Amino acid sequence: MIQINANSGSHVSLTKTEQSVALKTRDNLEADKKKLYKAAKEMESLFLYHMLQAMRKTVPENDKSSSGFSSNLGKDVYTQIFDQELAMNVAGNHNSSLADLLYKSMEKVVERQAGIVVDNAETGRMILPRKVHIPIREADLFSHSAKHSDKSIGKADSVRERYGEIIDRTAKRFNLSSGLIESVIKAESNGNPDAVSHAGAKGLMQLTDTTAAEMGVDDVFNPEQNINGGAGYLRRMLDRFSGLKEALAAYNAGPGTVDRYGGIPPYRETHSYIEKITADLAEKNSSAD
Repeated sequence: MIQINANSGSHVSLTKTEQSVALKTRDNLEADKKKLYKAAKEMESLFLYHMLQAMRKTVPENDKSSSGFSSNLGKDVYTQIFDQELAMNVAGNHNSSLADLLYKSMEKVVERQAGIVVDNAETGRMILPRKVHIPIREADLFSHSAKHSDKSIGKADSVRERYGEIIDRTAKRFNLSSGLIESVIKAESNGNPDAVSHAGAKGLMQLTDTTAAEMGVDDVFNPEQNINGGAGYLRRMLDRFSGLKEALAAYNAGPGTVDRYGGIPPYRETHSYIEKITADLAEKNSSAD
């Protein structure tokens, strides 16, 4: 049994035996997550199927609709098979799908049941959950877009002008290119340190409360803390996945989503996000030449 002080909120070094147990737990957790996502997709598929059946009942019968079938029974069987296949193919195909929402609502439950939040197999360390107070300032009680519109960045080089020194220090710390961090900031917040997304991601690199806590960020609206937290998380994604695009997909949609799809998920938002960053990096490289 691995005894861990859950209140420490720190990395815990494990023995080889404990590492083996942790890795096995991680494998079991990933298997449970795949089963959960499959169940969520089947649930959405069942819902869509019954919705299609209900919609068909609103369509008046037409003599021409039975053409090609020897009986109404043959038509009904074919229609049911078609609707089932259509529902299964549509289910889970975008990041706001019912399957995805069901999965996300249950994912943390599965993780808590496994007793871990993050298992880093490369370092043999577990990152434990901790309660972190995210300060809410008076300014945050009002509309960020209205109150802080002057902080929204319009010029292409403003991110570099305002945060260049922080970005360069952070890039060296995590062995990243400054250009990559700049491009992610532009894609995430357009350089607005007070940006808050509809999903609750905050600051320059749009950290969720969970990611901020995981990366040790106490004030997500502090530019240096936010950039350090976002860059550190991006470094983890680059170490975990095979290429830059997969790492960016994990940063945008979550590493679990990339694992489920075995690569970049078929989300329009994620593909657009990757294209925006890679295009900005390409422009930087061509300017440097």
